[in-house]
Amino acid sequence: MTLKSIIGALVSILLPGAGHLLYGRVLYAFFWLFAGLLTGGVVNLLCAAHVIYVGWTPSKQLPGA
Repeated sequence: MTLKSIIGALVSILLPGAGHLLYGRVLYAFFWLFAGLLTGGVVNLLCAAHVIYVGWTPSKQLPGA
């Protein structure tokens, strides 16, 4: 989990899909925005969780480093 994913999740709670724009996922951003508008904001927490999932990048170590 990175600071970028945490900030994206916090932003997505207020405006669903905004956190996905940090990662360049425009289609996801529109999907979550429309889902948030249609459900009255119920899916904002799911959107925030998805941003954390998208931003989850396990650290890769180079051989010999």
